[in-house]
Formats: sequence, structure tokens, C-alpha cells
Amino acid sequence: MQPQRIKRLVIDGVVDTVDYYLGTRLHALQDTDAEIKRLTEHCDLAGPQRCPLYSNGGSTNILHAFQELINSLKDNPIGVPASLDLGPDLITYSDVIDAVFHALYAPIQDFPPLTQRLLDLSKGNGTAFAISKQVGRRHRGVSPPPQGQPVREDACHVQRHVPGDTRMAIVCTDINATQGMTRDAYEAYIETLRSQSPLVAGIFAHPRMLCVNWNLRPKWRFSGPFVGKLQSPLLAIETARDPVAPIRNAHLFSTRFSPTAVLTLDAEGHCSLSAPSLCMAHYIRQYFQRGLLPAPGTVCEANEKPFLGVTKPADGGKDETELLEELRWVAKHWN
Repeated sequence: MQPQRIKRLVIDGVVDTVDYYLGTRLHALQDTDAEIKRLTEHCDLAGPQRCPLYSNGGSTNILHAFQELINSLKDNPIGVPASLDLGPDLITYSDVIDAVFHALYAPIQDFPPLTQRLLDLSKGNGTAFAISKQVGRRHRGVSPPPQGQPVREDACHVQRHVPGDTRMAIVCTDINATQGMTRDAYEAYIETLRSQSPLVAGIFAHPRMLCVNWNLRPKWRFSGPFVGKLQSPLLAIETARDPVAPIRNAHLFSTRFSPTAVLTLDAEGHCSLSAPSLCMAHYIRQYFQRGLLPAPGTVCEANEKPFLGVTKPADGGKDETELLEELRWVAKHWN
């Protein structure tokens, strides 16, 4: 709120502030499909031993098969019978889109197992997908037990998802009021999102629907201008293919809050933490310790990629090796 008082700050996963507070969310999906395409390229390079959806004919064929499988579920959802450990379920198109969208946030960790479940679906077997779906539903919003009480399940330690009511309270009071939005206006909004990412437009539009009947408004709300002159340079960092925060937002931020340097990680996932990179770690370290900024246009390489594993091992001795292992751990657990 007082940018002139900031001395060191790194911003990761940059949102277009104006777009966010308007509630339009039209500047978020520009790189989503590019991430999906790049993941199929990694799959092709990894081969059938490491990528369950691999097929001959290159990444184009893999992407086509991926899209065909998902689209087939629109008319032919897959039923899963009940078992001793699993309730009956129906795996739908929406279920798979939701899983794909969330896997795009942390593809190193989440995309390989998702592709195995998708391969099972292509063979008519939805058991693994149903297990993942039902376990994920049970774990959402689980709180730690009261002090002194035994921990009854591992989920008490896991809080990966913001509960729906909490998220609505934050988002719907942040953005411009959406009451009175007509069905035609909402459909036009979804069509605009589909022009950016046909696959995830529907699920991404959902939060705006949730806010239509949200009548609470904050007593005070800052509505701009979202610009400022900084005392010291900031550092904005981002992956080149983020599912909800395209790199262009970081560059836009740099024009609104000056001076700001932009550092790009040539990787997939939401925020730079989703892909371990010693290069990024060193630039961030020198920024905080010495105030040094990367040169304009600097792009870092990731040391690990989805399906492929570590493609660039640490080569700077024990400290570098340990740092890379820490970054890999963060990439697998942070989101």
C-alpha cells in the first residue's frame, strides 16, 4: 500500500491488478494452452516408460489423444462401482477438467500421476481417478485436531485448498459488484475466456458466477490507481508458461511500479517455485543480499522438468547439490 517504503521485494505469479479488482479475470489464461502443449512435448521426449500417455507420432499426436479422451467424457462418463474402500462414482468431463487444471499448477508433481489416471480412463477404468477424486474431496478444509488430541488422519497436516466460503468472502468483496449479471452476459464472458483457453475456460469462469449473488460490500475498498514510484527496484519473477498468471503480467507490473526488473523461468507451472532452478535461486539471492538485478530479458533454465526428471544436475559442489534438492522438495510440496 506504500510502495515508496519498500526496499527489497520479490513478487512471484503476478496478477494484473486492474483486471483482478474489476472481476473480469480476462488477463490470466493467455499461456494456459501453451503449458499443456509444452507438457505433451516433455511427454514425447520422456517416452512410454516415463509418460503413460505417450504415443508414436510426436507431441501433436499426444495432444490430440489427450483432447479426444477428455471430450469423449462429455457424452460418455465412466461409472465406478462401490467397493469396501470406495463409494460409487461417476467420472465426468468436468471432473477431468478440474483435475487437469489443478495439475497445471504443479506439473512436476501432479501431471505424471494424472496422465496414468487418464490412461486408465481411456481403457474404461475409472477406479484410480475416483480414489483421487474422493480422497481430495475428504481432505479439503480439514483442520488440525484440538490441542492435546491425537491426530486421526494425515489430512490434518494438509491444507492445500482454501475453503470455498473463505475464498468467496475474499474474492467477491475484492472485485467490483457483479449483481444483476444476466445469463447472456455470463455466456458472452465464457466465450471470451474460451478464445484464450478452450479447455479450462468454464472452470475458470466459475468464481465469477459464485459472486453474482454476493451482496456484502466492504466499508472501504481501494480502487486504484494501481501505480507507484518505488524507493528501490523490485524483482518480478514468473514461469514462461503459467496457467493463471502469464508472464506478460509481470512486464505490465514493471510499467506500473517503476523501477521493477522481470526475471523469467523457462518452465511450466504456477509461480517459479513449481520448477526447481538454481539459476533463479542465485538471482534472488544476489538481489536480497546485494541489491543486484538481472539484466533485461534474462531467462533462467529449470533443473527439473515434468516427466523428464533432473535434466541439468548441480555442478557446483555439495552446496549446489543440497540447494537443488531443497528446491526440488519445495516444487513437490509448495502448492
